[in-house]
Amino acid sequence: MTELQQLAMPLSCSQGEAASKFWKEGGWETKEIGQLKRAFPDCQEAVKVKAITVNILYGTHIIAISQVADCIRLVPL
Repeated sequence: MTELQQLAMPLSCSQGEAASKFWKEGGWETKEIGQLKRAFPDCQEAVKVKAITVNILYGTHIIAISQVADCIRLVPL
């Protein structure tokens, strides 16, 4: 089990508000992520495509990447 670490310094209210605004406005989502969502509306299908792509780009040589991707489940926030 992973131990959660405490922050070295507590976040200020303005930092919390900035983070909240960032995520409400789309956060890190790029136009490419939006395109992927439109092309693969089923999240699990998108996970599989991403896993296969990363496997190829990084040369991880995971033979059963499709089966590995099937084991990954997205948890809604």
